[in-house]
Amino acid sequence: MTVATEFPTLTKKYLEKNPKTASVHLALAQLYDEHLEEYLLAIYHYKEALRLQPDAGEETVRNIEGFIKRCE
Repeated sequence: MTVATEFPTLTKKYLEKNPKTASVHLALAQLYDEHLEEYLLAIYHYKEALRLQPDAGEETVRNIEGFIKRCE
């Protein structure tokens, strides 16, 4: 197993106990997007990261929205 294949399993377990951790959703989204080409999963986790960060700055929101568009 590689880090890229183990990380989703580990983070899913973490998210089961801590579902409101935006930074973990973002990291998982980036892994699905950039390394595993699992774009639907990436979109889900990008959107969760945004939802859990209602006070995120405009630049952060723009960046994540751009990542979502790239995945669609």
